[in-house]
Amino acid sequence: MRSNRPNYASTPAGSSRALDKKPRPKRPKKEWNQLLLMLFFVALPVIGLLAIFFQPIRWIFMILTVGCLALMWFVHAFLFPGRMIVTAVYGLLLIFTLVTALNERSSSRIQQQSNLFAAATATFAPTQIPQFAPSYDPAANVLMPDAYHDGMAGVQEVGMSGGSMDQSEQDLGVTDTGATGYIPDVKSGAEIALENFMEKWRKGIIADMVAHTPLSWRDAQADSAQQQLFWKFAQKPLNDWRQMSAPTGTEASTARTITVEADINYGGELRTYQYDAIALFESDSWFIDPDSLSSGILVVQSTPTPDPNMTPTPSPEPTPTPTPGPKTKLYYNKDGGKYYHAEAECSTVAAEYLPLASFTYKDINKSPYTRLVPCEKCGAPHR
Repeated sequence: MRSNRPNYASTPAGSSRALDKKPRPKRPKKEWNQLLLMLFFVALPVIGLLAIFFQPIRWIFMILTVGCLALMWFVHAFLFPGRMIVTAVYGLLLIFTLVTALNERSSSRIQQQSNLFAAATATFAPTQIPQFAPSYDPAANVLMPDAYHDGMAGVQEVGMSGGSMDQSEQDLGVTDTGATGYIPDVKSGAEIALENFMEKWRKGIIADMVAHTPLSWRDAQADSAQQQLFWKFAQKPLNDWRQMSAPTGTEASTARTITVEADINYGGELRTYQYDAIALFESDSWFIDPDSLSSGILVVQSTPTPDPNMTPTPSPEPTPTPTPGPKTKLYYNKDGGKYYHAEAECSTVAAEYLPLASFTYKDINKSPYTRLVPCEKCGAPHR
C-alpha cells in the first residue's frame, strides 16, 4: 500500500541542533522593578541625606544616580510615564548637587588664595609700619597704641591674623555692657586673633571663622571644618563678649590662654558664660582653638543684698504754703484780662492797661473772678 507522505533519505541539515537548542532564560521584568524601587526610594535618599553633611559623598550620590537612571532605561523598567517622572526628579537633584559641590570647591579655592595673600601681606608689613610705630615687633604681631599715630586718633588698625581679608579699619575692640572687663594698653597678636574670631561669631559669619582657626585643627577636620564650626557656634548666637584677663605666657610663647565672658542667646534667654580661649601660634600667625570655646562655665549675676543695719534716709517734709488773709488785695485787668496779680503794676501787664482793678482774696471764688488764673511772674497766691 502506497503512502502519500514524502520519504526522506536524510534529516534536513541543522534541524536536530535547532530542536535541541533551548531559549536563554530572561530575567523577569518584575525583579528589575523591585530592585530599582529599592534603589530609587531607599538607597539613594539615604545617600542624599548623608551628602548634605559630607562633601565627598555628594560625588558618590551623583555617580549612583546616573547609573540607576541608565539601568532603568536600559531594562525598560516601570511604565514610560513612571520612567519620565523618576528621571525628572532625580535629574533636578543631580543638577542641584553638582552646582552645590562646584560652588564649595570654588569658595575653598578662593579662601586658600586669600590665606596666601594674607601671609604675603604679613611678610612685607614690617617694612611699612616702623615709620608710624618704631617699636613694632613683627614676630609677636603687636600693634602700638593710637598715641604713636599722629592725626589718626580714634582709629586702631586690626591685625590680619589667620589670613582674613575683610577686616576694616574700625576698632573691633571689646564692648563694655556694664560688666568689668580687661582693656589692654597694647594688644598682642593673640588678643587681635581673639577679637577677629569673636567678632565673626557675633556677626554670625560662620564661613569666615574657618580662617581664624589653627591649621592643625583644620587638617584634622578634613573637609568638614566649616560644618564643625556650624555645629559648635551657630546654635548659640553671640550677643556680646568682653576680655576678662591678660593673656597667659609671654610674647615668645606658642600658646596663650585668655579668659573671656560671652553673652549668649539661648532660645530668647540671655546667659553669660566664661571661657578660657586658647590662642595658638602657627605659621607665623595666631589662631584661636574653637574647641576651647565649645563649653564654658555659666556666670550667675549676683544681686547685691541690702544691709539690714542701714537706716533709710527720711524724705524731707514739704514746706506748707502760707494762706493769704481774706482782705489781701489782688489785681486784674477788667477789660478782658485772664490773670490776677499780687502787684498793682505787674511787669507782665502793658502800660496801657494800668491801673489795674482790685478785689480781695475772699472774693476769689466768686464771679467774675472764678475765670482768672494766678500770675506766676509776680507770685499771685493760688486758690
